[in-house]
Amino acid sequence: MGLGYVPAVAAYFSFHLSQHVQPFLTGAVTAPSGMVGSFLALTAMPLVWKLSKGLSAMPFGAIARAVGTLASGAFLYGPGGEIATDYLFAKGIDPSYWVPFGSGTVAAGLSWWLIDRRISHLPWPIACALRIPTTTIALSLGQFVLPT
Repeated sequence: MGLGYVPAVAAYFSFHLSQHVQPFLTGAVTAPSGMVGSFLALTAMPLVWKLSKGLSAMPFGAIARAVGTLASGAFLYGPGGEIATDYLFAKGIDPSYWVPFGSGTVAAGLSWWLIDRRISHLPWPIACALRIPTTTIALSLGQFVLPT
């Protein structure tokens, strides 16, 4: 299983794939509230949708459910990110380090969850090629957050 990542690491260094991931990590440093707001909105909207399931039976319930879900996402994406970032600053946590680290870790984990764990039945060359996104995210994150 571990050797399947060797060609992906070679592709990462050969084709300089970090250039495609680094702008997202840099954006999380320069504007952490936008990344935090996006994360809050993307996690809260499905939760609000699921919790408001009972509204569907009411007249115009589906519309109310959709409006509530979108409103929660809009609030969390806009001022919610600012509030969360200000809270991190107040607690002495530097968002310019932890937001890129957290978002990169979530991206690598989702990439592994959606791609890597489902490709064991594929032929070895195809499986190695499909591991390139996870390897790229993980190595770019390591190069970005580790001190040089």
